[in-house]
Amino acid sequence: MSPDHIFISSGNRFHKLNLEDLLYIETADQSTIIVTTQGKITTSVDITLIEKNLPASLCCHVQRDCLVSLQQIISFDQHTVHLPGIELPLSRKYCSLLKERIKLMDAETDFFCDKSMAIDKDGRLTC
Repeated sequence: MSPDHIFISSGNRFHKLNLEDLLYIETADQSTIIVTTQGKITTSVDITLIEKNLPASLCCHVQRDCLVSLQQIISFDQHTVHLPGIELPLSRKYCSLLKERIKLMDAETDFFCDKSMAIDKDGRLTC
């Protein structure tokens, strides 16, 4: 059973991070910023260590230094991931990985895929 929360140190305090509230995690300078629906937590805990302690199915990289909660993704295209009230850049490398982690359906081509997909020159998803 996966935990529903973890505690993250920030200064002299430990903050409870409810995983259902997690939007994204990013590095900035020498800090890690955890953004939730409740606010932000800035910590010196490395993003890699945080990622190792989260359920594997919870997050996916969209940039080398940015993880997003898969549950919070509203939509995405080749360049941008849309979360509630937030747009984050999506790199080409991590776009492919994101597509591998989620299930996609394309009404125009009438198919359902849960494996790696590509976007063709007309912007359509293909398996």
